Amino acid sequence: CPGGTFTVLPLNIELLRFGWLFMTDCQRCRHYYITWDRNFPYGCRAMAFKSRQMPCIAVRMTSGKECLSFEPRKEKAPDSGTRAGTCEFV
Repeated sequence: CPGGTFTVLPLNIELLRFGWLFMTDCQRCRHYYITWDRNFPYGCRAMAFKSRQMPCIAVRMTSGKECLSFEPRKEKAPDSGTRAGTCEFV
C-alpha cells in the first residue's frame, strides 16, 4: 500500500468493470473536498480538479494507478469541556 489508507468500497458496476475492490479513501485525505458544483461535487486540491465521482476513482480511471497525492487528515483535538449550546450552573 503506497502511503495511504485503503477501504473496501461497495460493489457497483464501475468497480466490477475495472476489477477494483480496494482503493485510496479520499474522505480520509487532507486534499479531498466537497464542491458547490452540482455537476462536479467532489474535488482534489492536490491535483486541482473536480469530478463527478470520487477523485481516487477518477485518478485510477485516467492513469491506471492509485492516487500518489494521498495525505491523511490531521486528527482533531478532543473536546476539552462543555459542548456548544450547553450551560453550566454553579
